[in-house]
Amino acid sequence: MSQKDDTALARAVAVCRATLKKDPMNLQASFDLGLALTQSNQMVEGLTRLDQVVKRVPNNPQLRLAYAQALLLGKKVDDACMHLDETLRLAPNEPPVLFKLASLYRSVGRLDAAIDCFSRLVVLKPHEPSGYSNLANAMTRVGRFKEAFLHYQHAIALNPQSATYQFNYGKALEEVADYSGAEMAYRAAIELQSEFVEAHWALAQLLWLQGDLEAAWEYYDMRLFRRGFERRTEVFAKPTWDGSDLTGKTLLFYGEQGHGDAIQFVRYADMIAERGARVIVECRPGLVTLFRSLETVDQVVERGQPLPAFDCQLSMMSAPVVFNTSRKSIPGKTPYLYSRPKDRVDLPGDSSTFRVGLVWAGNPDNQPADARRSFPLSTYDTLLTLPGIEFYSLQVGKPAQQLAENEFGSRIFDLGPKLTDFATTAAVVEQLDLVITTCTSMPHLVGALGREAWLVLGAIPDFRWFLEGEDSEWYPTIRLFRQKERGDWRPVMNEVKSALEARLKN
Repeated sequence: MSQKDDTALARAVAVCRATLKKDPMNLQASFDLGLALTQSNQMVEGLTRLDQVVKRVPNNPQLRLAYAQALLLGKKVDDACMHLDETLRLAPNEPPVLFKLASLYRSVGRLDAAIDCFSRLVVLKPHEPSGYSNLANAMTRVGRFKEAFLHYQHAIALNPQSATYQFNYGKALEEVADYSGAEMAYRAAIELQSEFVEAHWALAQLLWLQGDLEAAWEYYDMRLFRRGFERRTEVFAKPTWDGSDLTGKTLLFYGEQGHGDAIQFVRYADMIAERGARVIVECRPGLVTLFRSLETVDQVVERGQPLPAFDCQLSMMSAPVVFNTSRKSIPGKTPYLYSRPKDRVDLPGDSSTFRVGLVWAGNPDNQPADARRSFPLSTYDTLLTLPGIEFYSLQVGKPAQQLAENEFGSRIFDLGPKLTDFATTAAVVEQLDLVITTCTSMPHLVGALGREAWLVLGAIPDFRWFLEGEDSEWYPTIRLFRQKERGDWRPVMNEVKSALEARLKN
């Protein structure tokens, strides 16, 4: 919150207190004071005052709705939902209330309730396209695609000039693997709004997914203007490298998105150094030690630390554009990252057995991508019965809790607590014979080390793995196992089991 906002809230609190001093029974002033206090993070007094007013005026949907919003701000989700439900009972046919209710329900994951509110809205306002678009978005989230498509089409028919409706329609089409339809929708969105950043980024990923890298580059760099991307003054004060001569110059090669992205594209540091540059790599803290194993990099700087002097800069993810990478020219030489003996972690179990690392989930907050790639630990149950194998969990984060909750968890050595950074993880990976993983940063690490990984992909894979094939042009030591039907992991895991049995025989 800005200082200007803080000042305005402090003034509102003072005005309300002054009013209540003169008129202690002024409900509006008491309610306004409660709102101002909660927005100032003074939750206890703020929520108490709001609760007192709502109890005295129980049948006012606007007051109850505002109270529910304040409760959500105070992270009291259950109480907030109770008041949202009561608001809906009080105002089942009031469009402004329904719209706010739907948005709040959606924010707490109650998508069925959000769909109910949006469905009421389109009945009450049949000529308002935003209602149909929002309803379609919510239905897409719960997999009701056929209904969602009809509502997207209705919204577009009511407002054919909306680039946003076209974009949302494209995202939904991509969820059911209608890639040609999605491409048409993205292109329509860009035609309507040439600087539509998210549409450019979505189209670039879609073209890449389908293998047309050269076409993807036309739209790819627009991601640098996405909402949330930090265009840091200290970086963008210097020119972006365009492929020109670098002799005698220093280039800042910085990580932009996730750990896996940085590991995948930091390989281009070698090619930049070949152009005569002194290369400085900037990355997240967990990657610093690992990236210091890059042979052609002069310096590795942790993100957030002062930057040394440099002449030009380039995002790691933009390197394929500058080098005009095609599928035939992907720099797939591995290893390009290395572990250090000093980071070695002694593994439990029998070192004479075949050692397999397991990862089954990504960051659950990264939606909708995580819903397409992650599966429960129990999906590996068919592998855990195979004799002659020691299994090691490389899973970190909240999904690692499944080890304690699953009956097969005792068959797996949990290494998660030991994986303090990627250098330590690399030292563990070097001791394993194979890593079986879903689409997280792990396959990038294993592939960059030149070690063997089997990557289990969802039916709609991340763009970098393309749509078909068992091999990865990015990592020669990675084998791809592809899910056939969305949500059904059993057939692909049976393929993994068969491959593992064959591997053990050999």
